[in-house]
Amino acid sequence: MVCSTSGHAQVSARIDLTTTTRYVWHGLERVSCCLVFEPTLAAGFESGALTIDGGITRYYEPFPAAGWSASEVGAKARGLGEQDLWTHAGVNFGPLEFEGGVVRYLFYGQAPKGGLDSSKNTTEIYVGVRAQGTYVHPTIESWWDVERVRGAFVRLSASLPALAWPFPSYVFTYIDGDLGVNIGQGPAPGHVPNFAGRGITHAGLGGTVDVRTGQVPGGQGVVSLGLRTQVNFDDATRVTGSAHRSDLVAWVWGGFTVLIGGDARSSQ
Repeated sequence: MVCSTSGHAQVSARIDLTTTTRYVWHGLERVSCCLVFEPTLAAGFESGALTIDGGITRYYEPFPAAGWSASEVGAKARGLGEQDLWTHAGVNFGPLEFEGGVVRYLFYGQAPKGGLDSSKNTTEIYVGVRAQGTYVHPTIESWWDVERVRGAFVRLSASLPALAWPFPSYVFTYIDGDLGVNIGQGPAPGHVPNFAGRGITHAGLGGTVDVRTGQVPGGQGVVSLGLRTQVNFDDATRVTGSAHRSDLVAWVWGGFTVLIGGDARSSQ
């Protein structure tokens, strides 16, 4: 379903369901055991060079977390751990796309069991720029926590197409990497830290395979599978549980997207 407002404007929506064996945010391990279900419902508007979208993403832990593992809901608990409300806007200027947005993080875990409760709720705003029209697509983003932590985090990333099969079913593979740099999200007097020190927090490398399944009930379908590794440099990113530390972690994930109108694009 496409709703046109001009010759080049359209509204689209999408539903994502991702399953991953770890949930890692800004290089920090939020969930390290078993599975996490991440459903997303989003809608967007595109007109010429301008794109605006927003949505809601939830993080469910369907199995009780082990006492030693990182968990948002808490040890031996299960259910909804986090809900993110986000909005994003982007505009293209020649070979560059400038973007920005806001994310509101809400937590529902049990603090006495080591989970993240509502006292951890916070808001981030971010701006970024991405190069387009090149074989490698580098991106730089700056994230500011404006509520709880009050500081900046910079993420550098790039993606590289590796293989494409241009016939039905369409298959696309690519390699991507990222580097995190803590500028001001701790440590600092009077501030709640996300990281133990300033500087490089982590470096990640992953591979993704996207398969476009064609028409499904309600829209276009895309199946995604991925593998990701991360090298940890900050003491906070090394934490993978109550009594565990690791310099290197790896995980697999898979997802299914239904797109209603427009073109497939990544969420925040």
